[in-house]
Amino acid sequence: MKPTTALLAAVCVIFLVFGAGCISFSQPDPNGTVWKLESIGQNNDAPNGIITLSFSNGVASGSSGVNTYAGTYTASTGDGKLTFSGIASTKMTGPSGLMAQENAYLADLGEVASYAISANTLILKDNSGKTLLTFTNPLEGTAWKLISYTPAGKTAQLNAAGLVTLMFEPNGDLSGSTGINTYEATWKMSGKTLDISQPAITKMVGPQFMEVQESDYLSLMGSVAGFTLSAGQLDLI
Repeated sequence: MKPTTALLAAVCVIFLVFGAGCISFSQPDPNGTVWKLESIGQNNDAPNGIITLSFSNGVASGSSGVNTYAGTYTASTGDGKLTFSGIASTKMTGPSGLMAQENAYLADLGEVASYAISANTLILKDNSGKTLLTFTNPLEGTAWKLISYTPAGKTAQLNAAGLVTLMFEPNGDLSGSTGINTYEATWKMSGKTLDISQPAITKMVGPQFMEVQESDYLSLMGSVAGFTLSAGQLDLI
């Protein structure tokens, strides 16, 4: 059985924008999906920081950039109707620009009347059909830097040494650096389930403590079964 505690934690260091796809009328059920905000409004303005939205059994939650939030949602797959209600958030403060963006985002959620999912894109629209928010796959297009990990058989997390990175590509490829070598693998995501193939790496050598970390990291990557994403941090579990 794969472990259910966080194996790897990473933080976002780069945010890229991907375009939206086409829209079908009968929509997939959003339950069990996780999304990252790609653009705001019809002008496709890119957000600052990472804003996320997840759907789970009638509960919508995520990070609004500074705070986390949660509320309820009702979705109709036949006609693509979607409404949010009772959205509440934590009370952290941040830079004025991020706070203004957060307030606008939460207000937009209250105006949502319909949704459309196509490939890796979620579009939320108001009652007039105007695009309010566009989301994309939460893993793609972001370069992640390892901050901590839990070696197999241990309970305490260790802080990462050196620069260990991870990048998910839209075509299902995955790559990064272990701090000594570069590596490649493939990945598949379904809802919050994540499968990563055992990585292939180059054959450079380094300090012993870095090689131990590299071995732990690559072993953990091959045992990943899912992920959580909150406030700009990605946990692989």
